[in-house]
Parts: sequence; structure tokens; C-alpha cells
Amino acid sequence: MMTCHQDTRASWCRRIPRCVARLAAGLGLVGLGALCGATGAAACEPQVAPRSASVTAAYNPFDPAPLFRDIALEVHNSAGDPCYLAIALYSDAGAATAGPSARLAYGVQSPSGGDILNHGVPTPNISASLAADFAVPGGETVALPLRLAVPAGQVAAPGGYADAIRIALYTVSDGRLIGEPAILPVSFAVDEVLKVSLMGGGQGATLDFGSMSRGATRTVMLRARANLGFKFTISSENGGTMRLRSATSAYATSSADYRIAVNGGATFGLTHPQTVPGSSGATGLGGTNIPVEIVLGETEHLRAGHYRDIVTIAIEAEY
Repeated sequence: MMTCHQDTRASWCRRIPRCVARLAAGLGLVGLGALCGATGAAACEPQVAPRSASVTAAYNPFDPAPLFRDIALEVHNSAGDPCYLAIALYSDAGAATAGPSARLAYGVQSPSGGDILNHGVPTPNISASLAADFAVPGGETVALPLRLAVPAGQVAAPGGYADAIRIALYTVSDGRLIGEPAILPVSFAVDEVLKVSLMGGGQGATLDFGSMSRGATRTVMLRARANLGFKFTISSENGGTMRLRSATSAYATSSADYRIAVNGGATFGLTHPQTVPGSSGATGLGGTNIPVEIVLGETEHLRAGHYRDIVTIAIEAEY
């Protein structure tokens, strides 16, 4: 059988209705209110601290899955009597930042999965803090398992993002702040992401012109993903010509010129590698589609045979 003692708090009274009912019968409503409202501040001396001095993680803007990191908080009660507490976490900047405009949103989840990080609120609502208030027995330490969560789908610019989480303890009975909040620095590293592939996936394709004729055109669609501005460098194995595939033939030098156009721009040759603009800023989460056209030149006097070239398109940062 459980017995209520004189240090019973409001939260304990809520949690043990049978005990409350027994007290109400013996003391009357006035006595019960005084008992449940008592704070017993002098008999409760809690301290909160994270097990780790800081939290660091690498974030990939194009990863479809959220980023999670465990956070373990410890609340120690150095007094002999139990403490009845609520905990609240709030962010200094409201997000991890890398300069005045670069922001990376994150949260802190309770064991039930709810977000308990009250961004930028210095006096948080206790009911919106941890999923439930909790007790710390005298002379003991209670561990609170939490989880840092960074949502997927944030195309953040490259750089180091940082913030500080302030962790505060409050009395359940009157919402009084106990001591100074603990501070947990958090930081995230976002690397440059520069990827180019063929529409639908893959890194290579063959454009078949069949029976070649002047002005024949073939198109391939690229998909670029980047979290910063980018450009393309385009090069040709044969210097912008398709050559006859016959190493022993007297006509091995027979070749067909062609020109290339990127993203609807003017055509150009590939006698030397060429650099063309891609985008002045980051792409969306799904990337950007970029058409590339190959246009054949003169073919009238070509020798019979199979002609080929290899064109390489590389993506590079444009700072």
C-alpha cells in the first residue's frame, strides 16, 4: 500500500488518485491544496547535465532519411528528499546556423517521438516540455534518453552549422526555474554535394544515329543535384569528331564532325574541353534536369563503317 508524505507535490497527487482521495477525506480540501502545492525547495537540490559535452554530426542534404543522434541527460538529486520536476529544452538561435542566412532546422525528440525543443523560448510551457514530469529520488540520478533529429529534405549550403541547446529544470508545482540551465553545443557539417547522372539513373548512355545524315540530332537528359552553384566541363575523346572504328583501315582517319548544345544554349564544338554554366545556386531536392543535344555536321563524303566518340560531362562547383 502506498502512503502520501508531507513532501507530496502536485504531480504526485495527480499520479496517485487513491492516495489523494484518502488525503481529501482526512484533511479536507484546504489541507489537501496546501499539501499538493508545497514545493519543498530546500529539500530538493537537482542538477542536470548531458553525458556528452557536445553533439556533432554530418548531414547530407540529399539523403532521403532524417538524421538522428542520441542524447542522454542525467538529473542528479544531491538532497535526501525526492524532487518532482519538469525539463525544458530551448535553442539559442532557433536553428543551427552558418552565417546570417544559412540555417539548418533540427529538433529534440522525447522517448515517445514528440519534439520538445522550444526554439528560442526562454520560459517554456511545462506541458510542452518532456512528455511527462518525473521524480528523482534523494541521492540518486535519473537518466533521460532523448534524440536529436534533423529532418530530411533541407538543401543546406556547404559549411559548419552550430547552435546551443539550453536545458532547464522546473518545479512541477509552481513552474519555478531551478538553478542555471545546462548548455549542450550542437554542430553539423554539411559537405559540398555535386552529382550528375542520366535521367532515370546511370552514368553512361549510347546515342545511336543509325544511318548518319547532316543535321541529325540526338538528345540525352542529365539530372544534376547540388547544394551550391555549379558548372559543367565537357570534353571529347576525339576532339569533337566521331571517327571510323577501324584501326587497320587506310581510312581510319575518316571522321564526322558534330556540335553540342547544353540546356537550350548555342551549339559549340569540342576541339578542346569546354566549360558551360549550370546553375548559380543549389538545385531543389529532386535535382535539375538539363538537356544535352548532339548535332551532326557534314556526312556526305564519309567512308562506310561505324563511327564513334566518347563525350564526358563533369560537374564542378561554381563559387
